[in-house]
Amino acid sequence: APTPTRLLSLAAVAVIFVLYEPGAPVGLVNSFLLPALGALAAWFLTRSALVITLSTALLAGARADLDSAHWYESLLAPAFTVGATSATLVLLFLRFREAMIARRAQRIAERSTGDAPAAPLARNDDTSQS
Repeated sequence: APTPTRLLSLAAVAVIFVLYEPGAPVGLVNSFLLPALGALAAWFLTRSALVITLSTALLAGARADLDSAHWYESLLAPAFTVGATSATLVLLFLRFREAMIARRAQRIAERSTGDAPAAPLARNDDTSQS
């Protein structure tokens, strides 16, 4: 059964679909508030920081316009892009590091118990035996 948090997140996504205007002039609601609400709803739906940071980096990067007269396109979107990209890279590095630590611990445990992984099969390159 869906939780109240999940239902509220789905309702927020529905609100975004209703309020978003693709051809609307640049404004704070369309450029910042609705995407922020979308990111918050996505967090409560997926609970994955990596998904949120990567999506934020991609969407903010696509929305950034350094020559825009609006501060949220010329300053806020690039700042979100840099911040979300940095957070994505840090999360990926931490996941890689955790995987390497777990792999090292597994190898040490295998050595101490004598359960060494099977050696690769030897290749028979001698073709004279038929």
